[in-house]
Amino acid sequence: MVIGASVAGLLSACALSRHYANVIVCDKDAVLPGATPRDAVPVPRRGVPQSSQPHVVLTTGYEIINSFLPSFESELLAAGALPVDWASPDCKLSTPGGWMAFPQRQTSSTSNMVSVTTSRYLLESVLRRAVARTVPNISWLPDARIKGLMHEQGAVCGVLLADGTPLHADLTVHAAGRSAPAAAWLRDTGLVPAEAMQPEVVDAQLVYTSREYLLPPDVPLPPWKVLIYQHDPPRTRRIGYMARLEGRRLVATLGGYQRDVASGQDEQAWLSFAKSLHGGGAEFLAALQHAVPATALVSYAGTANMRRRYSAIPGLIHVGDCVMALDPAFGQGISCAALAADALRTQLAACAADKQRWGATAAQTVLRLALANTTLPAGCEYAWQLALAQDTRFDDVRRVGSTAQAPPGLLTWYIRAMRRRARVDPVVSVAMVEAVHHMRPPTSLIVPGLVTRVLAAEALAAIKRTCFL
Repeated sequence: MVIGASVAGLLSACALSRHYANVIVCDKDAVLPGATPRDAVPVPRRGVPQSSQPHVVLTTGYEIINSFLPSFESELLAAGALPVDWASPDCKLSTPGGWMAFPQRQTSSTSNMVSVTTSRYLLESVLRRAVARTVPNISWLPDARIKGLMHEQGAVCGVLLADGTPLHADLTVHAAGRSAPAAAWLRDTGLVPAEAMQPEVVDAQLVYTSREYLLPPDVPLPPWKVLIYQHDPPRTRRIGYMARLEGRRLVATLGGYQRDVASGQDEQAWLSFAKSLHGGGAEFLAALQHAVPATALVSYAGTANMRRRYSAIPGLIHVGDCVMALDPAFGQGISCAALAADALRTQLAACAADKQRWGATAAQTVLRLALANTTLPAGCEYAWQLALAQDTRFDDVRRVGSTAQAPPGLLTWYIRAMRRRARVDPVVSVAMVEAVHHMRPPTSLIVPGLVTRVLAAEALAAIKRTCFL
């Protein structure tokens, strides 16, 4: 059983379907767009409160989804999603003082960092429809309100619905998001003390506001598909993001850390805020010059980095935002959900091999799965460290149960030097984007060849400044 029809829940269900005869995906929403093969209407889902905000599918996450569902990419593109080569002019990415330089390629040539730009609700609808059509042993239980977990002999054996109906399961996967009361359910079972599930929170107080726009047919499309204005903590706090979506739409977001953002529904104040971005926000404002607002301004506040460590309990594992939820400015959520599902797939395959080789029992299998899922997959751990390395650089950071500190000054200087070099050196730009997209580990940024390029450029710049003085 999978609790939650989220991206993490859907991909986990796909992993489970290869080893269990029946997999049930239950969700509190009464309507799950795409849960029947013919249902193709993408609409925001109540269970995803930020579905109207922009979402990024990073390359590795996108590749994992396609490995689970080979028809997913073709269906998504047919529905209007736009392919994006993240190491090309498709993506215009700011660094402090300039735009990243990417290799100039021929029209038909792409890098290995390709995914899509699309609305969250289109992505989820197509994903759910692909699951419903291609994985026959997955069934759906919408409008399912869960009262708590059933357990016996120290193991979870299913859930109890709000109306008292028991649903038994050999394995229960919790994928219901950061706000789901899993901690309360576990506390009520008495299997885990409440203090063992206190979350680790690092909150740099990001506030952001988004709006969708429609580009009339006679208005040229922007030359890029994704536009990103980065911040440089603690020197700058403001961020901007814009992406082309299906149907000649744009989604535009402006935000600020430490609650630095234009508030309310005043569009002029919101657009004036854009002028504080790199280059006066010229690219951002130019794209909206002839665009027509399609939605109201929607604001979100108080989005923090959160991680919760769960004890190993047989019959129960946790995936997705209930384990780790990140500051959305890093765009890691969907890809980390895919990484967790991929780790589950690997663990299930190992358990199946053990069962075949050694005759492991079902109880031993679910215990091993519970133990394996008490740590984050490597890619998710990298994402967590990246988010904390950035957010802890602000002076006023709210913490709960965390001792994370800002990275050492030398490392901070080196990353800034990399970003300066990325304005003119495509090799540095590509290396940085590959690390963000989980194509390479963060340690790839400190290999000798790359360090030499960055330090040589810094030394040359220092010599020029000295000669000028």
